[in-house]
Amino acid sequence: MTRSDLRAVLIRAGVVVLVSILFIVTIGQFLRDRTFRAEQASLSEKLSFFLPADKYEVIKSGANINHPSVQAFYLARDAAGKVLGFIVDVMVEDEEGRINSRMSITSDGEKIILLRILDEDGEISNDPAALELCGRLEGVRIPVALNSQMSVEVLTQNDYPPVPGLHDGTFYAEAEDYDSSSYLDFVEIKVSEGRIITVLWDAKHEDEAEPNRVEASVSGAFSLGENQPMWAQQAYDIQNKLLEVQDPEKLAIKSDGTTEIVEGVRMDVHAFYELVVECIENSKNNILKPTATPEPTEEPEDQDDKKATATTTEETDRNLQPEEIGILPDDDPTGVTEQESVTPVTTEVPTPTPANAVIGNEDGIVRPGESPVLSDNIDGLPLSEIRTRIEGITEDPTTSVLTVRSVNMAYTFLRAYMEEENE
Repeated sequence: MTRSDLRAVLIRAGVVVLVSILFIVTIGQFLRDRTFRAEQASLSEKLSFFLPADKYEVIKSGANINHPSVQAFYLARDAAGKVLGFIVDVMVEDEEGRINSRMSITSDGEKIILLRILDEDGEISNDPAALELCGRLEGVRIPVALNSQMSVEVLTQNDYPPVPGLHDGTFYAEAEDYDSSSYLDFVEIKVSEGRIITVLWDAKHEDEAEPNRVEASVSGAFSLGENQPMWAQQAYDIQNKLLEVQDPEKLAIKSDGTTEIVEGVRMDVHAFYELVVECIENSKNNILKPTATPEPTEEPEDQDDKKATATTTEETDRNLQPEEIGILPDDDPTGVTEQESVTPVTTEVPTPTPANAVIGNEDGIVRPGESPVLSDNIDGLPLSEIRTRIEGITEDPTTSVLTVRSVNMAYTFLRAYMEEENE
């Protein structure tokens, strides 16, 4: 074999080797692409309900070591690779039970997008109570607590700042005269740490034997007309909105006394607005709710050594049970307290929460009959960090507690993961 023949053989052998390598690489890429597509199809089938995306990544993070409750963690990306959000599988178990859940969370780790409880086979549970609870958690800021886990006095800041310059205490204002229905409107607010935390709007009848307007509207003695919700319901709704926005100017009261920003409120609430403004001014000036002042009686002529002591009287309305008031349905995440007198009482300390007052928490009030648990943390998170409070499912409190815990565990894990990524 000549040198030229050897060169030709080597060239042909090199070409064969190159073609073989190219073939192997192509086949390998094809197989990898097919495997990737199959994996993505499987992940999409499982996860797209929670967060539609072009690509899902299974993430193994160092944060998983310290958070064993997190069973799986995924990143959802669009076609350009931008992170759309996270999907987290969490298993929570204690002596009372076990919950498996899957949830999608926004890319900033701040809000729940979608949440579902999973059954033993990893499929979405269709239990009505579980679905209702998940619905209450979707779209909310995390971490979360149940109203039953919180004390009424534990308040957190929400998205609306307080009115500047408020002094703490109880402040009261009432109308100058009775209205055309013989009712005298009054408003009482309580301020704590500079925020309005309770609001009471009611009206007393000119005839002292008649009940206040809240009770009269529930019984049907006072009505706004066939096409109007009961006065007590609308009054409750506007009070609750004030607790949310804090400033009555944000209620957008129009010249005719109506507002379009509070759902369900169609009546004239101008009296409420004016009295709230007066209460706020009283708070800014630290003019507390007035107390009853004893007035001396005339000294009897035939008893020189005896003097009549001054007394004050207090109107006491019949106590109303929540089911008698009937303002809210059972599944409403808010409630009312028992009825008490609206007449100012003699006291040197802030008065108790008024009857029917709306008590402010993050997004509602604690229902009567519940037993809030005093604690300085929820699921290991300080109370000051809790962003949302919800009502649990009355018929299944264990599932409520465990589901909220799973959300908070996902939040804690995500916080650790994002801190790790930013290092």
